[in-house]
Amino acid sequence: MLFQYTALMIERELINQHGREQGLKLPFEKLRGKAPWKGKRLFQGKKKQNEEAAADMAPTGAHSKKKKRRKLKKKVVIPVAVVLLAGGWGVHHILTAGGADGTQTYTESEAVRQDIQLTLSATGTIEPANQYSVTASVQGEVLSCTFEEGDEVKKGDVMYEIDSSDAESSVEQAQLSLQQSQNSYSQTLESLDDLNVTSKKSGMITELYVEVGDEVQAGATIADVRDSSVMELVVPFNSAEVENFGVGAAATVTMDSSFETLSGTVTAIDAAETVLDGYQIVKYVTIQVSNPGGLSTSSTASATVNGIASNQGASFTYRSESTITSDASGTVTSLKVSEGAQVSPGTVIAVLSSSSVEQQVESSRLSLAQQQLSYQNTVDKLDDYTITAPIDGTVITKNTKVGDTLDTTNGQTTLAVIYDLSYLTFDISLDELDVNEVEVGQAVNITCDSLTDTATIEGVVTKVSVAGTTSNGVTTYPVTVQIDNPPEGLLPGMNVDATIVVDEAADAVAVPIASVQRGNTVYVKDDSAKNTENAMVGGVLLPDGWRAVEVETGLSDDSYIEITSGIEPGDIVYVPEVQRNSSGDEFGMLPGGDMGNMPSGSDMGGMGGMPSGGGMAGGGMPGGGGMP
Repeated sequence: MLFQYTALMIERELINQHGREQGLKLPFEKLRGKAPWKGKRLFQGKKKQNEEAAADMAPTGAHSKKKKRRKLKKKVVIPVAVVLLAGGWGVHHILTAGGADGTQTYTESEAVRQDIQLTLSATGTIEPANQYSVTASVQGEVLSCTFEEGDEVKKGDVMYEIDSSDAESSVEQAQLSLQQSQNSYSQTLESLDDLNVTSKKSGMITELYVEVGDEVQAGATIADVRDSSVMELVVPFNSAEVENFGVGAAATVTMDSSFETLSGTVTAIDAAETVLDGYQIVKYVTIQVSNPGGLSTSSTASATVNGIASNQGASFTYRSESTITSDASGTVTSLKVSEGAQVSPGTVIAVLSSSSVEQQVESSRLSLAQQQLSYQNTVDKLDDYTITAPIDGTVITKNTKVGDTLDTTNGQTTLAVIYDLSYLTFDISLDELDVNEVEVGQAVNITCDSLTDTATIEGVVTKVSVAGTTSNGVTTYPVTVQIDNPPEGLLPGMNVDATIVVDEAADAVAVPIASVQRGNTVYVKDDSAKNTENAMVGGVLLPDGWRAVEVETGLSDDSYIEITSGIEPGDIVYVPEVQRNSSGDEFGMLPGGDMGNMPSGSDMGGMGGMPSGGGMAGGGMPGGGGMP
């Protein structure tokens, strides 16, 4: 444990020192944590054992947040290793493992063009596009059922028929109640109409008996109306002679006072005979005469029809003379006519108000509305006895069959479950550090271990939720992925792996990540090159035939890194490899350099000088160094 912790601290100092040399002010964790810096000279030591040792020695929970966060596959990742030099028993052990017993070889790799992708990976569980539970809100026996599990149904297809005999009786009763309410409302409306006092005949208002503000009772006289435009003369004719004319015959009327004659028309002949003085047997004939303006009930005249004279004369009468009365009780609020005005049937004479009548009308209206609603609800409830498919889909579960009796006393009963499998969906959780890299419409590559066909399934991001969930100081956000054309066999409930491409370098010049050394240097094969400066790679002298080239880097994946300048496709590059020693330990190399001959007493970030007796946090180690 001591040596692992020491290795971690030395690695930290080396990377910080490199950052200072390159003018980078980056924390040790950022350099080791694969931060996505493009084109920077960054280095990463893949010391899993050292990282675990540091985590073991750190306070409990010190690195828990970092372990649980899902990181992007970063753009520039250059593996580095830490080599410790002499200076105590622990340092000597590490040098022996990585130097004395270890061997280092290399491979040659050709720079090629290929696509490099920056991706996020997560897992999720497949769900249907939509699902619906078919429920019943009514009670009764199931009379028919038209489907089985696994059947496909369309929206509106009849799935169940429930016995509705009781509901049909309720509909009939509700219809009768509605008719009664309609009749009652019509009657109350008539009462409301009665508050408008109207004339039933044409004529002239001869007298008004009320004024505005008067209280009247039903049947009270409101006005007199008289039709004096036509006068009637009713005179007797000998019964035997009446047979010589009929209704519609022309008549001549002679005024008794002036012997002036007026034209008239026979409008009625009495069927009964009447005996006058002197045993005259007569029938009365009614003759209408247009009033030239001077006729009144005090005027008298006789008549001749077809040369037959009436037995005697008579006084004129008005064709129509009547009294207008109120059909309702109330207060006179307005008079619509005055005396002498001409009116016709339906003309409003006076308007009454009555709070009791108005209340009756409103109450009747509300009662009618309530009955209409009750009837409609009853009819709608009848529809509930025919249960149809709410969506297009596949029947997954069937809980009820023909002959079962539904009991909804404790709520609705679930009869079946339908899945819409036209497309599939699933949710993944992304770390707060990664979620901003994802947006709706991004392509998603999906694989499922449950399928025999291992081909990649295509999906698309349809939703990036802003409702995060925080646990142990780390916030994750749900992202929804949709599969529009799911392959056969991919079912709800299956687990899938999703990879979202957040950045991509197409047709990029790529080399193995391990080929990029300190200072963004890559050794390119050149038969004429000589290692005159005794350059070391991984603690091993670089052989002749390799020329150092400074490159600029871009995106990287797990194995390859993009070279934006300095190398062309076809160049052969030097790739150092790590070998295990006889004890089975594996050690990396410092990129592009020697074994890290650190000057005596150099600053190690508070660790003291090494190797000759430097202190570590104030303590000595074996061979001169101290530990607390």
